[in-house]
Amino acid sequence: MQTGSINYYYGKGKGKTLLCIGQGIRYVSNNKVVFMIQFCKSVFSNEKNVFDCMEPDFKIFKFDKCGIDSVEKKAETDVAFCFTKKILETGECDVLILDGILDVIKLGYIDKDVFIQELLERSDGINVYITSEEADQDILKISDYSSEINIK
Repeated sequence: MQTGSINYYYGKGKGKTLLCIGQGIRYVSNNKVVFMIQFCKSVFSNEKNVFDCMEPDFKIFKFDKCGIDSVEKKAETDVAFCFTKKILETGECDVLILDGILDVIKLGYIDKDVFIQELLERSDGINVYITSEEADQDILKISDYSSEINIK
């Protein structure tokens, strides 16, 4: 039986990424290793210095060339997804935050069925956190925990 969990935060409200970061900090405080992969998002600038202090326990990998043409964006997304698959297969971390991955799936850069298969076959014990604005029914079905974050 698989240990670890799939956690899904979605909705139009703000704070999904921050929520995942908070969970990651909780794990780091319990001597766990956290990787965060940002797909096509440019969320942090000054805050990056804070995370530099938490390395090697909390590492952020940014694949955020959103302003480039679609061929280059697809190539960068391929690299990011290969890296994601490697982590899921090898179990290099205890927690993997996939920030914005469903956005690039929606754009057609990653096959959703392949992504779901990778999640289901991940190394035992990895806790995965996924964020998106729109709810994805297939991800909801495989999630152990999910929360909708809305604007009031």
